[in-house]
Amino acid sequence: MRKWQLCLPLLIIPFLISIPDDLERMRAFRAAGGLFHVILPFLLTLLLFKHGPLSKRIFYSGTVAFLAIALCEPLQILVGRHARFQDALIDLAGVLIAVCFVQWRAGFGRKWLTGMVIALSVFPWILWSVPGFIAAQQTAKERFPLLADFETKTERALWDLNTPPVNSLLKYESTGENTYISVTGSEEDYYPGASAIGLPRDWSDYTSLIFKARATQGNVSLTVRLDDFQSRSDAVWCGQQFKVSDTWKEYSVDLKKISESVTARKFRMDDIDNILFYMYITKGTRTVQLDDIRLK
Repeated sequence: MRKWQLCLPLLIIPFLISIPDDLERMRAFRAAGGLFHVILPFLLTLLLFKHGPLSKRIFYSGTVAFLAIALCEPLQILVGRHARFQDALIDLAGVLIAVCFVQWRAGFGRKWLTGMVIALSVFPWILWSVPGFIAAQQTAKERFPLLADFETKTERALWDLNTPPVNSLLKYESTGENTYISVTGSEEDYYPGASAIGLPRDWSDYTSLIFKARATQGNVSLTVRLDDFQSRSDAVWCGQQFKVSDTWKEYSVDLKKISESVTARKFRMDDIDNILFYMYITKGTRTVQLDDIRLK
């Protein structure tokens, strides 16, 4: 077997192996992990172009490289990973970088250089949020058990809309010196709301999750959902529902009660992966505002 043939599995196997849990828990690593979805398809395309039956045929090499890696996406479910269409698009960017590079070096015009530069823009797209996310994680660690009061721009990097948003809108509003998060959604959205990742994981020493909420139109059904790390693979979660009025009120989630309500397995309050506040909307649009989220 030739050396280039030995390299082929080294470029494909990383898409088919499970990622250690400790690395998966590092959200910044998971974000930056998209770099491998660019680099490995790039190298595989060039390897096929340089050696074997597809040698000197860059378009065939790129097509085969993309199909080989894209087909690995659904197989990742077998090893506890998640198949994502977004990852396939990033894989395609890696292939396009290789194709454009070869065509440009072969003297087929500046348009291929332009195409390569455009495809290379995937790198800042992958990495742009990582520094802010790391800073937000450190801030959350220092302020724990306060989870969020939205007074600093740094902490907001951990919060985003529940996906996939259709008509959802997330913004930060202020009244006097107080800042809070405001989420608007409609019946066309899939459980519109706001979620946070990257918060400290161990909540086992606390009995309650406290938060303030207001619904500008009144009488909104709001659910607080918690996912532990294992929820990523088995979709088991726990939560509590509230009716939110049009005035600011404090609400309390009984952490012990909701964790014990899970019968499928033991829910890990010492390994919280995600918190989600979402609305159930049957008609029209609704807005809910949240503030001062903390553990007690």
